[in-house]
Amino acid sequence: MALDFHGRAYVRLGNSDQRGRRSVRTYAVPTDRDGEKYDASSATSDPLSGSFEMWTETTIEPNGKMRIRRLMGQASDSPPLWFVSVNDSRATGLDTMSLVAFDSDHFPDGTIIDEMDFVLLPVANEQQIAAIQWRISTGIVEQVYVSSDARRRDIGRRMGHAAGQFQQVNDWPGVVRASGRRTVLGQQFTVGQVLPSRVTEHTELSPPMD
Repeated sequence: MALDFHGRAYVRLGNSDQRGRRSVRTYAVPTDRDGEKYDASSATSDPLSGSFEMWTETTIEPNGKMRIRRLMGQASDSPPLWFVSVNDSRATGLDTMSLVAFDSDHFPDGTIIDEMDFVLLPVANEQQIAAIQWRISTGIVEQVYVSSDARRRDIGRRMGHAAGQFQQVNDWPGVVRASGRRTVLGQQFTVGQVLPSRVTEHTELSPPMD
């Protein structure tokens, strides 16, 4: 019987930095192993290397920025993206985190910077093309937005993936996943996703974000 590989397992590598972050490798694994997490003291002790195909690797760069360095299956017409991490817990009153995506050439594809770095850039908030917000404690996605002229270019999936990597690099609990509350577009997006175990049955219709 052939195995499906619709699960993702995570290996955190090396020592934590001053923020408690560690580089992470993500592997495609059978669905029944989805969400497994491992610690490795170094890259050479990676317990999944050689057993499964690596889906992506997110590293902590020497300058302190994060970078998602590989994403299998990315659409060829999907633009290079860099992200700003925003801890909006104070604004929402919940333990929420957001990633906001831009497609300018200020950073290499997959780079994640924080708000302090962003305020120094000649980039306006209005130039964002996508965003995702989720709960740190549960991984449940609260909102996903992709601008109308950037849709159908694999950006929504990449936003979910970037949030998932951010969750693992910071060693926060669980995995990033969809709740049963979705917009019409959100429901269309989740149909046929490659990680079905992370999509809860649609139970509540949310108003459109546009």
